[in-house]
Amino acid sequence: MDERARIEGFLRGDPALHAYELGDLDPFYEGRIAWAVAEDAVALLFEGGTLVCMVPGEPARSLIRAMTLPDRLYAHVREGVVDALPHRVGRRIPSVRMRLATPVRGSVATEALGPPSADELSAFYAEAYPDNFFDPRMLQAEPYAGLREGGRLVAVAGLHVWSPAHRVAAIGNVAVHPDARGRGLGGSVTAALCERIANRVDTVALNVHADNVAARRAYARIGFVEHA
Repeated sequence: MDERARIEGFLRGDPALHAYELGDLDPFYEGRIAWAVAEDAVALLFEGGTLVCMVPGEPARSLIRAMTLPDRLYAHVREGVVDALPHRVGRRIPSVRMRLATPVRGSVATEALGPPSADELSAFYAEAYPDNFFDPRMLQAEPYAGLREGGRLVAVAGLHVWSPAHRVAAIGNVAVHPDARGRGLGGSVTAALCERIANRVDTVALNVHADNVAARRAYARIGFVEHA
């Protein structure tokens, strides 16, 4: 068994928990990820310094201690694993992993936003979600879903991970323009995107800040359940 097959076999034990890692096995991400593998843990380090290790407890702690990490990084790790990082932690953001259980049909007609929309999306996120990480290369993998009013974008949902080959997707880059908030548009564009991709993957997951109760309720209304 080669290493990638071994990694996938481990991650398949909980595809919703490991949605990001499974998707990152796709050839689309080749050359942008370094993997660390132990008997009972898997971690990845994405270019730019993003660490993902969703295994709990000592297996994750031991693996992380053995990795060569950059001086600065953004870490997605389980509670109780943070202190294994040899870094001063600047900010902790507790989050909830959700998975799509019962898809709800999208209630709005959205526009598919591909690579030609990259500049418009960058400008939109600068206004609507300044702290958002937007990688225009993801538009090559699968178009985002956008909603316009009066010709301008007011809500967008996209993907952090997309891999039909591994039957997994992770929703991300969901944002609503400040002028259009309070109308459920974030949930509507997310539902429309999920409807478009649902027959090509088995697992759709997302992360949401634990203290963002409104967003958690909005995702629950369109068929997501809390997983971890």
